[in-house]
Amino acid sequence: MHVRLVSKTPGMFTFARGDAAGRRIKLIHNLALGLCWWLWSVALPAAGLAQREDRGDTTLWALHAPVEDPDRLAKKHGFLFVGEISRNEEIHQRRCASGLEGKIAYRVNQVLWDYPESLLRPGYTVSKDFIDCRHTSLPRWEPGTRVIVYCEALAGQGDNCLAPVMFTDDRLSRVKQWIAELSAQEGNPELLKMHHLLRDSLEMAPNRPLLLLGKVIQVTPQRRLGVAQSIAMLPTMHVAVSRLLWGYYKEPEVNAACPHRDCSTVPVGQNVIVYCEAMGVYNGPPAYCGLATPDASDENVQRVEHWAAQAREHQRVLIVEQIRKYLATHHSDPRSVPMVYRGHAASVGKADNGLPLVHFADTTGKFPEPVNLLFLRHWGTMAPIAVEVGKPMITFCVQRDDVCYIGDETIGIVEDSDQTFQAIQQLIESTP
Repeated sequence: MHVRLVSKTPGMFTFARGDAAGRRIKLIHNLALGLCWWLWSVALPAAGLAQREDRGDTTLWALHAPVEDPDRLAKKHGFLFVGEISRNEEIHQRRCASGLEGKIAYRVNQVLWDYPESLLRPGYTVSKDFIDCRHTSLPRWEPGTRVIVYCEALAGQGDNCLAPVMFTDDRLSRVKQWIAELSAQEGNPELLKMHHLLRDSLEMAPNRPLLLLGKVIQVTPQRRLGVAQSIAMLPTMHVAVSRLLWGYYKEPEVNAACPHRDCSTVPVGQNVIVYCEAMGVYNGPPAYCGLATPDASDENVQRVEHWAAQAREHQRVLIVEQIRKYLATHHSDPRSVPMVYRGHAASVGKADNGLPLVHFADTTGKFPEPVNLLFLRHWGTMAPIAVEVGKPMITFCVQRDDVCYIGDETIGIVEDSDQTFQAIQQLIESTP
């Protein structure tokens, strides 16, 4: 017997011909496929409805946008908290187009996410200190109303907050879920800020950025019971450097800020992850580091190692782009020729004017005699140049007579790489 299936509707078939057995097969087949089709068609609206219900709380989901944007949190010092309204009123203000200024303040009950330099605590009041002419009015909730709030601490402008969300346990649970997802990606607020700063970091930048692992060896000022202090000193940690992941630093210690200015829970011997951006032109070692976290778990150590590896790879692109901009903005001078050398320092000393002078051995075979590299640094700097005798490196400089001048260490002390060397060569050759 030959049976031919003919499609009627999606998922439904009938038999062109056949006996009783074929008709029974046909009935069972169509019933089974029809049931699957019905279940599928019913499930789709249900799933779509669930998704719509999930996003239907538009006021709550407005808080999701900044939480899922780590760069925004880092740049704008974003923070989230559960609190209660302590003030909510409108004041007549001529400077506002609407004639009204919204004044609202919150008393913090629970901090959900904070930024590294913050002093936010339970009981702290969050408010705005400048005129706020909102286009949309704030909710007319009475003082004492529990809310969930996202704010950004803007330098010189107070706290800029999104519209508050009425507190419910379900809403708090959802916000905590978002924060858990953020923490799984970035760690904690200190680590998030470190990641943000590393993205476009250059190891030889004037601010001398450092990323390191260390161990707390002392916390100062130490508390002395019964002794009054006339000067309020910020507590800092003395950290012994265990591993340097980013930057150039030869000293055994750094000074690091206490997380949220509180070292009471950081014992001596605690492992920490530290980021510094404070060596500047006038400062030398020991470096002062504004970012530190005692949460140096294996997971977080692996996280910052990965970020440092990404930054080192991206650094090549930034250096080449910086050289390209330099060549584009500096008009050609027949007495000054842009050059790229590849080799290593044979010796490091000082010129007659006190500036660092490096005798550089070119290893490409083009320049048999050592090249004189002069670093044009600010006279007041105490930070040593990051040149090590014998270590392979690339240098971009401007040749004038028998000296090649380096004005920027970020492009004058470059990690050795075929790709980087060729890219710089091509830029110089293509410059008219």
